[in-house]
Amino acid sequence: MTIPVVFLTAVLKKSAVRYHYAGGEAAFRVRYPYAAEDRYLFGLASMSGQEMDELLTELAVANIELTRDGALADRTGGVLLSHPDIVFSFCDSAKFAGLEARLVRDDPIEMAREGEGIVRFLMARGFSFEVPTASLADTEDGR
Repeated sequence: MTIPVVFLTAVLKKSAVRYHYAGGEAAFRVRYPYAAEDRYLFGLASMSGQEMDELLTELAVANIELTRDGALADRTGGVLLSHPDIVFSFCDSAKFAGLEARLVRDDPIEMAREGEGIVRFLMARGFSFEVPTASLADTEDGR
């Protein structure tokens, strides 16, 4: 899943919004109803640099730090601020040619949140799980 980069786009990790933004994702969606989103990311776009600066200031006041929680890219200018968990790539589709952002790997915080619901569902139906106490490296033969 990806977020298209249109004009200037701030791309934020949903796990960061959930953890740092007062009211979490629900409050974020109310405040920014036109934010693009996929499973792991939100995208906030602006046509002007001044408007983006105002948006980033507003997010900083709400405890979202772009350097910690996301990245910034311009459709024509490329990546302006990178994040180790977010990658930008060129997309040459007929619908939308330009940059798009995606999470480099599944977000462990998001996976844990999703997995918790699955485990609770299964346990309510009588399933049980064993969690290994040692890693493969801790065993004698590595198996």
